Amino acid sequence: MTKKVIIPLTILIALAAYLLYITKFQDKNDQPYSDFAFEDTTSLVGIKLSRTTGEKTELEKREDGTWYIKGSDFRVNEEGLGLIMKTFTQWKVLQDVEPKSMDFVLKLLSSKHTKIQLFNKGDKKPFRTYYIGDHNPSMTGNYALLQKEDKKSSVPYLINVPGFYGTIETRFFVNEAAWRSQKVIALDPSQIKSVELKDFQMPNETYTINVEKDVFQLLDQSKKSVQQFDTLAVRRHLVSFKQLYLEAFVGHMTPEERKALIESTPLYELTVTDNNNKKTLVKIYCKVPDKELLSVDGKPMPCDPERSYALVGGKDLIVIQSFGWGNAFKPLSYFTTF
Repeated sequence: MTKKVIIPLTILIALAAYLLYITKFQDKNDQPYSDFAFEDTTSLVGIKLSRTTGEKTELEKREDGTWYIKGSDFRVNEEGLGLIMKTFTQWKVLQDVEPKSMDFVLKLLSSKHTKIQLFNKGDKKPFRTYYIGDHNPSMTGNYALLQKEDKKSSVPYLINVPGFYGTIETRFFVNEAAWRSQKVIALDPSQIKSVELKDFQMPNETYTINVEKDVFQLLDQSKKSVQQFDTLAVRRHLVSFKQLYLEAFVGHMTPEERKALIESTPLYELTVTDNNNKKTLVKIYCKVPDKELLSVDGKPMPCDPERSYALVGGKDLIVIQSFGWGNAFKPLSYFTTF
């Protein structure tokens, strides 16, 4: 093939590729959709988040109104969900994209964006899809494009949330671990049916509390009923399970390290059962301090006094803080010494 033929053919291929690149974001419809905000987010039952890098996460609302990461038992981070729901109702067009910049912005959106698909109950296809691109140089807004069902806007816009300075695409993160709720146990005392604590350091401090219509039963290690105990102490103890959060998911361990930890003897085993008979099992393990800590007698402390490892439901290995969780591990003598 001669050089004269190669050059025009190369240009033709490049032009075709560029046109394909651009038309990916050009209109299936000549309507320039600019109504990014909508009021009723309560109707949403599904949100798909994906990036041009290939990362993706899908969230779903179940019958009880609780949001989960789809296909899992992981509840959704309420703060993150609340923020994007608020964004759906607030974001607005800051300004039109100038005609001379239109192709450039479309190219930017095509090459890098976060895609947000929204579903109502019964929808097989999203009723709205947002393509959120990079922010402008002054960080006053993001380039974005709106699609309604199968009809995509003919033009992109620069959008923002009034009163917010910064880039909004970070609100729509796609990391699944980041979407997991930080709550481990969040039960009001009236929702608790029983609490069982196994103390492996002092087995005689093991106990079970059963609750039935505001009447308490306290059982010892042998499951024998304790006749005299402080009911006010029990009431205070049940409040401990209202807000138990994790500090972080453990991701730095090798499979061998994880297996060795889980197969070791825990410090405690806590089982909380709610009125719907849903059990949350948490095993607490010693966490070696990140740096050497000395006890009052000058000896190295084997366990971090401020943090522990915890295995939730036999699956998730997390780090918890003693400050938030300490009251959950009250010994049997706490209820019987008065």
